[in-house]
Formats: sequence, C-alpha cells, structure tokens
Amino acid sequence: MKAIVIYEAGGPEKLIHKEVPVPEVKPGWSLVRIIGRGVNHSEIFTREGQSPSVTFPRILGIECAGVIAKTTDPERLPEGEKVISIMGEMGRAFDGGYAEYALLPNHQIYPVTTDLPWETLAALPETYYTAYGSMKNLRILAERISQWGIDTRH
Repeated sequence: MKAIVIYEAGGPEKLIHKEVPVPEVKPGWSLVRIIGRGVNHSEIFTREGQSPSVTFPRILGIECAGVIAKTTDPERLPEGEKVISIMGEMGRAFDGGYAEYALLPNHQIYPVTTDLPWETLAALPETYYTAYGSMKNLRILAERISQWGIDTRH
C-alpha cells in the first residue's frame, strides 16, 4: 500500500511517500481502507518532534474516513461498513491515516450513515469533536440558547 512515513523529526521533507505492507489484522482490531483523511495541527507538532511519546518510524494521521476491509467484529463492523476514526493515539502510538489502509482498535472505529461526499466526511471527525468538546466545556444551557434567539428545532 502507499503511505507517508516519517523516520525522524523535522520539516515537511521528512514525510516520505512509499510502499509499505498492508497491516495484518489482529484480535480486537480491524483494517480500514481509507478513502479520506484530515490534516491536523497536532500532526505538525508530531512531525517536528514535539510529541515525546511518539517513536519513529510512524505513519501519522489522527483521523480518517473509509470502509471496513477486514474485521474482527463482524456484528458491529461488517466488511464494507462506512466508518470514521479519530484520535485515541492513532498516528502516535500506532500508525494512522496517512496511508491507504490503517489497522485500528475496534473501540475507536465508528460506523456512520451518511451521503456526504468522502472529502467532506473526511474533514469532519476531528473538527466536529473539537467543536463539540468546546461547547460541552462552555456548559451553555438551553435557556441561554433560547434567550439568544437561536432556533434549536433543526
């Protein structure tokens, strides 16, 4: 498979596009054929060597969208299921989304039902989760939302 591998910290020139073996499925993990991926600021930090827990070589990428290629959880994650995955040490403790396939822990793979185009779906997981976390941390109450005149029925 094609992947972007980093062997040592540094600038963008350290991102090496090359052929690597497709990961083998192991218990509790499933193989995702990646169709789209986001590019995130934290990946720049990691590439620059600012993530001390990350060891190289590594395939970066903390989010992806794709389909299940091989599964160890056929009831929740059947082959062909459209999925996303996000964070959970993806691209840091184990290889991530800068590849054609990623081997991911089942608990970190989320089935999705959507007609969004792949490029849109790929841009959402980390962005959405960041916005959701911010809203949750702000603890905005429903009364405040209605005072501001925001319609929450949609």
